[in-house]
Amino acid sequence: MITQYRILGMTCEGCQTKIIHILGASKRVKNVMVDFPSGNVWIESESPLLLSELEELFSSYPQYTVAQPENVVSIPIQDTSISSQAWWVVYRPILLVFAYLIGISALISILYEESFMFFMQVFMSGFFLIFSFFKMLDLPAFAESYAAYDIIAKKWKVWGYFYAFIELALGIAYLFPDVSIIVHTVTLFIMSISIIGVVNSLLKKQKVRCACLGTVFNLPMSIVTVIENGIMIIMSAIMLVKGTLL
Repeated sequence: MITQYRILGMTCEGCQTKIIHILGASKRVKNVMVDFPSGNVWIESESPLLLSELEELFSSYPQYTVAQPENVVSIPIQDTSISSQAWWVVYRPILLVFAYLIGISALISILYEESFMFFMQVFMSGFFLIFSFFKMLDLPAFAESYAAYDIIAKKWKVWGYFYAFIELALGIAYLFPDVSIIVHTVTLFIMSISIIGVVNSLLKKQKVRCACLGTVFNLPMSIVTVIENGIMIIMSAIMLVKGTLL
């Protein structure tokens, strides 16, 4: 069942992200779609949520007001599962980014006849530069979304702002021929911290938005996010060990 509500008080995409997080806290909610300009909210659930349930979810957020029951429209749906085609549509942005990074990194490595270590360095530079770019498009919205699951950002929301600039700095650092062990250590640390929040959210079955590509794309948190973080952790660990031995 997809139920349409109207929530007043949203002023930006940061509010949109917060609304998704608030509603996702309910175990009855399977999915949430929000359009902040109109205030329309679509909630996918087994049965429509009562107004009292919604008011309880928003009890700590007085800036938002839920529409009255008469404004609620419910539409039954046959199948709420994500098909393979729908899965590709949802995760296409991040999959294309990774395909692009792998292809370019491999091509540059082949052209310069470099090793796999060089490939990883190019890949990591591109990864951080591209991902930080998307975060920079709307930093406040990213910080709001990131605070929904990151263990540091939950307690210190400004960490989301710092995180975007740290990624930018790491992307630039990996452009240089001789990358410092400090750079590999910082990469390993921040990616390890990030994956803790991701795994924790998945284990708790929280319905949160993945902020890896900022808020430009509506990517739900999934195993794809774990793989993305895991790849960076493995690469930084290999390069750190290699750099230490040298």
